[in-house]
Amino acid sequence: MRRRVHEKARVEVRGCLRDWDDGRDAARRAKAVAETIIAPEYEGRVLIELLQTAHDAHPARATDGRIEIRLDEDEGEHGTL
Repeated sequence: MRRRVHEKARVEVRGCLRDWDDGRDAARRAKAVAETIIAPEYEGRVLIELLQTAHDAHPARATDGRIEIRLDEDEGEHGTL
């Protein structure tokens, strides 16, 4: 599944870059890509994806890393993660 998502995203990003070079609305198209292709694949996995990304950012052999994810319940309508 991950390979399929990456390939679809790669194709769409290339199209967005061509649009950008041709003066078309690349930002609108990039947003549509995220909403229609990428976002559904990660639905319900936001916290897991954040943890995996944070873990991947640490050096491979490090054993002293720390990952901190905070929820500010007072910011925004539903809080901000």
